[in-house]
Amino acid sequence: MSEYATILEYLRCFIQPGQVSELRAFGEEGGYSGWFDHMHLESMARAAVELERTAVCRGIYFTPNPVAANLLSRRPNQIGPSGRCTTDADIIARRWLLVDVDPVRPAGVNSTDEERKSAWAVATQVQTAMTAAGFSEPIIGSSGNGWHLSYPVDCLNDDESKERFRQILIGLDARCSTDKAKVDAKTFNAGRIWKLYGTRARKGPSTGERPHRVAFIASPLREITDQDRQKNTAAIPILLSAWDRQQQSFAALESQRPPTGVSERARAYLAKIPGAISGQDGHGRTYHVAMTLVEGFSLDRDAALSLIREWNATCQPPWTDRELQHKVDSAVKNAVNRGHLLRDDRPARPDGRAPRYDARPVYTGPDSAPESQAPEDDPDATADDLIRLQATVQWTWPGWIQRGTLTCLASDPGIGKTRLCADLTRRVWHAEPWPDGAPPTLPPRSRVLWIAADSQWAELGTLPGAFGFPAEAIVLNGRRSNPYVGTNLDSIEDLAEFERRIRRVQPALVFVDTAGNATDRNQGRPEEAKAFFKPLAEIATRNNTSIILVTHLNRGGQVLGARIVGAVRQVIKLDSPDQTQEDRRRVWVEKTNSQKPPALGVTMGSAGNTYDHDPPTGADEVAPARAVGRPSHLDADMEWMREYLATGAKMVAQTRRDAQADGIGASRLYRAKDGLQVVEYEVDGRLWWRPSSTD
Repeated sequence: MSEYATILEYLRCFIQPGQVSELRAFGEEGGYSGWFDHMHLESMARAAVELERTAVCRGIYFTPNPVAANLLSRRPNQIGPSGRCTTDADIIARRWLLVDVDPVRPAGVNSTDEERKSAWAVATQVQTAMTAAGFSEPIIGSSGNGWHLSYPVDCLNDDESKERFRQILIGLDARCSTDKAKVDAKTFNAGRIWKLYGTRARKGPSTGERPHRVAFIASPLREITDQDRQKNTAAIPILLSAWDRQQQSFAALESQRPPTGVSERARAYLAKIPGAISGQDGHGRTYHVAMTLVEGFSLDRDAALSLIREWNATCQPPWTDRELQHKVDSAVKNAVNRGHLLRDDRPARPDGRAPRYDARPVYTGPDSAPESQAPEDDPDATADDLIRLQATVQWTWPGWIQRGTLTCLASDPGIGKTRLCADLTRRVWHAEPWPDGAPPTLPPRSRVLWIAADSQWAELGTLPGAFGFPAEAIVLNGRRSNPYVGTNLDSIEDLAEFERRIRRVQPALVFVDTAGNATDRNQGRPEEAKAFFKPLAEIATRNNTSIILVTHLNRGGQVLGARIVGAVRQVIKLDSPDQTQEDRRRVWVEKTNSQKPPALGVTMGSAGNTYDHDPPTGADEVAPARAVGRPSHLDADMEWMREYLATGAKMVAQTRRDAQADGIGASRLYRAKDGLQVVEYEVDGRLWWRPSSTD
């Protein structure tokens, strides 16, 4: 499609019949402008092409909202040197709610690929929040440096609409922006000009790292209907009302927080620290206060935020809440010697342990605390309230891999787990559809982080060439000087380095391959399994990333390391049920907290996999035969026992406690023991179990 045809097609997405729009360009020696009606969009597109080719323009823009028809007489359907341009008062109605997401970068330069990727992550969060509030799909566009989300609406151009649009952008900025990309909170004005898709963004010189890029519409082109506009217009007050209730709830919770001994000591300590003053190392003093609260008094994030907000009233000028959160989050990340200000004068206890300043009273029933009277218009919460507050599931691969959670990928050895991971790597790098045909949800050149806990270095080195993606698409959890480290995730130092790398790389997917070899802990023990999985789940949530724990199946066809299943949101299995078809596989979601998607057929290929919706029948679809009188849970209990004793002998008392924690009672446990012929023996009056030599 020619440059002219592309621009014309994009204009028709925004400009309605009967509408007048201004075309505006900014050149090195002045600006250009002109007004065009719908019947002359072809002239508007040709004028844009002419400006692209003959004028040195930093950018070419248009007004999405309809302009008063009398402005057409200034320069009808043609372009010329700029004079008076369209103002907010010249807009006759608001037809678009415009959200602009730009990466944080030096002024006057184009963005890098990594910076655009950061902006895409924020734009995805914006769309999730808007969709949860009831908005329809926006027109998603690339401005060349960042991303646009344009929502069709039908609103008056008045002060009420202006304030509502302003509040939405402020709210999105507060909830979705990061330190790497921001929602522009200033695009609420009615006369806002918008990047003309099909033209180049030219900020500064074009370099290999920061090139001039052509703006384009990334979402499928479609006709905007009156229903779309009505739906989005109705969703505006719903969204703002939900945010208001959310803020009120936060404020109410904060006011109900009981003062504690530690909090009161911290407050008294802060009273002696003067407020930060701009230009007098205010950043340093504020960070010192955050570290004092988090490290010195060992306060959690919420308690520290509450106190630093009080202290903020003494600062000149006060910090924004986002800036305070950043300071506290940095303190939480870097704190080491927690509680050192509490230990200075803490009285000793007879048993040598530190006193509990925050001991809680015993709960004896509803009368233990006074009942607060809720307003009549504030009923008990339902799931609908969660949806309106954007507490919804976010997907990397819709239906299969959630964001901000752990996912398990399991199969027998040699079936193709690593090759499935490589195929997903290829798809996220090239922004190809997901295996089930779902459209890509990530920007091109997205990378993965791979924890090669099985030491499969040679295989990883061959995957890029075999699957058709560059080697840089796979990031290892180590440095160039020693790429073979970072395969164990047990220590605090290991986890800290792992999370720092996630924040630097911002991977689309994180593969821990395999989970069993990424830890020295016994995953059969509840407390050890929790110590391994809980930090990984928290890292996934904090960074809104998808961590995939790759593991094997045991002899019973169940996930090896049964506690993985309880730690993850999704369990994906890969199977080869038809031995006559060597390269055919079946992949399906066995466990999910959402609706299960249909299983897929997979044909494993040397250069990538192909997928279809006619999978071979899996063993999980066939009801297994069972001997009469044999308990249905015996096989699973025996497999639990086999895994539990795989690392060596265990005391019977501890085994019974761990089995009970997993829902296996004593009678079931002893049946499993007998079925496996577990050996029982006594040492120093304590009973022990060990596997039999034949198991």
